[in-house]
Amino acid sequence: MSKILDIRNPLVWLRRIRHRRGYGVHSPFAFNMLIQVVYAPGQYYAYRSLDALFSRRDRLMFPRRRAVDRLLFRLSNALQPRSFCALGGSERAICHIKAGCSTLHPVAAGSRNVDMLYVAAGGFSELDAVAEGGFVIVDHLRKNRSLWNHLLKDDRFTVTFDLHDVGLAFLRPDLLPDHYIVNW
Repeated sequence: MSKILDIRNPLVWLRRIRHRRGYGVHSPFAFNMLIQVVYAPGQYYAYRSLDALFSRRDRLMFPRRRAVDRLLFRLSNALQPRSFCALGGSERAICHIKAGCSTLHPVAAGSRNVDMLYVAAGGFSELDAVAEGGFVIVDHLRKNRSLWNHLLKDDRFTVTFDLHDVGLAFLRPDLLPDHYIVNW
C-alpha cells in the first residue's frame, strides 16, 4: 500500500502544479493563509518537542503525516481559536493543535459556538456548532469525501481550501465565496 501512495503523491502534485504557492489567488485573506500558514517556512518553537511524539519508524514510513500535523499546529497558532472540538483523529494530531494555542479550550462534541472543529471521522451533525468566524479542518480528505462535498455545498462556509490530504473551510460571511485547490 505504501508503494502505491509513494507513486501516487508525485502524480497528484504534478496534476495540481498550477495551484502552488498562491498562484491565482486574489483574496488577501486566502493569499495570506496560504503564504503565512500553509507554506510557512522555517521552524516553529514547538516543532522539536512535538517531533519527539513521532518514532523513527513513523518519520520514515509516514512523512506526509508529520507535515499534516505541523500544518495543524500552524493553523492553531495563526488563528488562535478559543475553543475546539475534535472528532476522531490521533492523539498526536490533537497534541499539535493544543500546542499551537495556549488559550485553547477543548469542548465536548455537541457544544455550541466552537471556533475550531477538527474532523477525522464523521462530523455531519457537528457542523452547526461552528461559530461565525470559525473554521473546520477535515483530515483524511479522501476518506471523508462525503463530508467535504457537504461542506462545499453549505453556503455558510465561504472560503474553502482543498490541500489533497486536508480540507479547510472557513465560516466567514464577510468574505466572498471561493474554493481553492492547493498544491501542498
